[in-house]
Amino acid sequence: MPAAEQDSPVRVTLGLVATRGSAAEVLDDLADRLRVSLPETLPDLCWDVRTTVDNEIVPPVSLVALVDQARRLLLAGEHTLLVLITDLPLIQGRSPVLAHASRSHQVGVVSIPAHGARGQQDRTASTLLRTVNVLLGGSPDVEAGGGRRTRVRHRALLRPRRLGSTVSQEPSSVAFGTRVVAGNLRLIAGMVRANQPWRLALHLTRALTAALATGILVLVTTDITWRLADRLGVVRLAAIGVSSVVAIGATLIIGAGLWERHRSPEARQQVLLFNVATTLTVMIGVTALFAMLVVLTGLGAALFLPSNVVADSLGHGASWGDRGELAWLAGSVATLGGALGAGLESDDAVRQAAYIRRRQQE
Repeated sequence: MPAAEQDSPVRVTLGLVATRGSAAEVLDDLADRLRVSLPETLPDLCWDVRTTVDNEIVPPVSLVALVDQARRLLLAGEHTLLVLITDLPLIQGRSPVLAHASRSHQVGVVSIPAHGARGQQDRTASTLLRTVNVLLGGSPDVEAGGGRRTRVRHRALLRPRRLGSTVSQEPSSVAFGTRVVAGNLRLIAGMVRANQPWRLALHLTRALTAALATGILVLVTTDITWRLADRLGVVRLAAIGVSSVVAIGATLIIGAGLWERHRSPEARQQVLLFNVATTLTVMIGVTALFAMLVVLTGLGAALFLPSNVVADSLGHGASWGDRGELAWLAGSVATLGGALGAGLESDDAVRQAAYIRRRQQE
């Protein structure tokens, strides 16, 4: 090879492909981070980072299928390397993995939720950099500097064209693993974060309207609720609150068919993770709705119920603790009313509120 050609910078086209959902929302940010970090880490290469969104992947899907799809996208485009970024969990054996890099296929797959709920994008960007380094022949620990120019040129010119069938048998594949228990907990936390449970209460308009109407009705139409709140005690009030949250959560999950079935033995663990994350998402969202209703009914009681009227009904002075018990019971009953409203929500509205991930093509 002539010296001038050998010394010329090698151009590496890196394709970043995101699956539809939360991964697509952060794709541009991750690409911008790589455009800065790659020249600093591998300065002897000329980098071209291109992004696109893939709409063909429908979960649940195995790691092997994701690698195969990434390889097809690599062969269909003008890329030297390609990394598929997904909000799906990656499972190898029984252990969650952050990423999988296949040197023979020149593709990698990175799971965003596997990086947890805190500092997710920073950790994902770091894993992306490590994945690219592995695809170039380096170790998972990113090394600064050059020394890979010949290897990258060889891969760019002689790309293998055969798709592998079994990821676990690839001698040139590298998985970034985590501890089973801690990794699963971090993965579920990341999946719940991607689902954005705080959106749930605001998007279920019929459930929220029914809950607010029930709360107002309980406060202003009868003093039975006041006396019940005063006599039930802390334990029973807590049990009523928990029961109301469970009731509306179960209504949403069962009514909208959010609980997924095992479609294949390979996807069984992934489906289980989907169900756990969906259940936690719904319960967190409903708990937020319950807390909001307690606060609103408490404000309503403070503003519209005179202390002397409440005291006459209770038979003793109305303290702030009494008003808090009243707000808790009224909020619990209002949440149960929200369960009735949740039954009127369309399945699509509940799925839209419960999680970003789509099970079917739009």
